[in-house]
Amino acid sequence: PNSVRQELKDFQEFRLKGGLNLPRTLHQSNLEERSFVRRPKIDSVKPSVIQKEEVMILCFLGWYTKTFPNDKLELSLLIDINLLDDFIYWTVDHRGIGYSMGINTINVSISIAKWLNYNQAKRRNWSDIPVIIQLKNIRNEYTREYQKDKKISNIQKWGKKELSHEQAREVVDYLKTLCAERTPLKDSVKGGHNQTSKRNLSAICRAWQTYLLIKILVYCPIRQEEIRNWVFDKTLFRRVDKQGQPYYIVKLSEHKLDRIGKLRHYPLPSILTEDLDIWLFTRLS
Repeated sequence: PNSVRQELKDFQEFRLKGGLNLPRTLHQSNLEERSFVRRPKIDSVKPSVIQKEEVMILCFLGWYTKTFPNDKLELSLLIDINLLDDFIYWTVDHRGIGYSMGINTINVSISIAKWLNYNQAKRRNWSDIPVIIQLKNIRNEYTREYQKDKKISNIQKWGKKELSHEQAREVVDYLKTLCAERTPLKDSVKGGHNQTSKRNLSAICRAWQTYLLIKILVYCPIRQEEIRNWVFDKTLFRRVDKQGQPYYIVKLSEHKLDRIGKLRHYPLPSILTEDLDIWLFTRLS
């Protein structure tokens, strides 16, 4: 319906601009009281987040249309606690999706509640808006259920893994042997010494790249997309600690876990430092 499209458009503008597009129209008895009321805290988000939130909203409205075909659609349905419970139950028990989608939907519901109650909020942390408190409580409940399921799921997944972590480390060690600058010649033993030939630099670089990527994933299990975004002195930085030991850190402003433009910052394991130094500074020449 056009009314829902307009609501969605207004809500998304609110999210993109962090509420700054909406005027505050608090009705208070005197000017002195108004001067002590700050705008409630709203974090602006990126267009990529808006797209993900729209998918969640459409999924919920699609479910609602099938469940209540004669009812009117509006975004305020997403802040109905009972409807959210029913929707999450449906996603878990009938779709087998798990609680993660439900938690993400509730996060969108909290944002919608802030949009709908923007002029009523008098506290910076929204603690005076009951529906937001309720939504946060139900999110906490489902987060606990998600953590329980995730723990069981991880145990099941590791039971199906073809490689243990110890075996994965052995693979890394083997890949390191393939990075040698010289390779032995077959059947060429003279005077008790194996003859070797110098390998092509491009072959050595390819071997090093494979070795380093696999080692990163084994010792620092992150998303491959993040590794592709590592750029020295832009997102990947070399530092030295108080003991004079070098180490690397990663700082990413755009990543899959990002919802509000928060920087993702983490150190890399020290076992990667020497290899990264070789890759970045020697160029294997």
